[in-house]
Amino acid sequence: MQYMRNEVSRLMRLQGVDLGSPVGGAPGGSGGNDIRLAPGSHPRPSPQPIEPHEPPTYIRFVGDEKQEITFYSEQRRYVRIETDANCTYHDPNDAHRSNINIIVGDDLALRGSTALKDGRMRAIIECLASSQVGRTGTIRIELKRPGLTVLVDERAYRIVHAPEVKPASRQVSIPPFRVERIDGPDDQVWTQLSWPDNVNSIASQAQMEDGTLVVYYSAAFPKYARQLSSFESRNLDDGVSFTKRYEIWLAVHSLLKYQDDQLSASSARSTSEGDIEQRKDESEPDEIKEREERCRIAVMSSMFAAREVQLNVPHIGGTEE
Repeated sequence: MQYMRNEVSRLMRLQGVDLGSPVGGAPGGSGGNDIRLAPGSHPRPSPQPIEPHEPPTYIRFVGDEKQEITFYSEQRRYVRIETDANCTYHDPNDAHRSNINIIVGDDLALRGSTALKDGRMRAIIECLASSQVGRTGTIRIELKRPGLTVLVDERAYRIVHAPEVKPASRQVSIPPFRVERIDGPDDQVWTQLSWPDNVNSIASQAQMEDGTLVVYYSAAFPKYARQLSSFESRNLDDGVSFTKRYEIWLAVHSLLKYQDDQLSASSARSTSEGDIEQRKDESEPDEIKEREERCRIAVMSSMFAAREVQLNVPHIGGTEE
């Protein structure tokens, strides 16, 4: 993996990233300026399958039912919901055609919902600017079943103070990271990440997991897959080299984006690490735009990686591992 660390260092210098900034990693390392790769691959466990029933038998909010959902003024949250109803019970684009009804309190506004897929969906709920700190209420979800009683679940909410605003920091730590390949839509991790079935519309995704930035990428993304097949048909070693270089370019983009996101979050308001992760999880309105950007980056990464292989650009770290 030393090869990948060196290549990332080289490419990040080309991108103007200051490697003198503090770098994330396990304590007790040999160098404070080393970009660390998390050892080994640890794929996330697959979600438990929810078997659909007809008629459905339950609908519920995910999480501790005794714990209030907190909101601050103008905060938007994605509230997770699970049910054993099949996908036809919910139409996110037409509330009148949906059998799932989401009711929020006076302090909140329902901004929409995601599609029901594999028994899971999310309600998009925003706290009104006029809401007062300390107010409480209830979020309710109802599932209508023809000829049967309505299934219901409720969760309490509370309005809290917005996190304290702090000056933006000029230094952003580069976290440890790893790259994970996902072979295609049949891969369990593909389903877990809720990636679309259309392989043209998803190239990669990066997210923090236990302090490590994990960059997932699709081996089925057409531009990458075609180029890899072309190299492998001539020389398997070229295919391996192309993939490693492609992964590096994707990692560089994800690290640069992580830095930008951290700086943006700091300039807006500084919160605990847990709340930063929560806000990332609530950024689904921009999910399509990010996927489109990552597809464009993947096309460029494929071109750059292929060019380096064709020009036999030497590896900073020597031979590949």
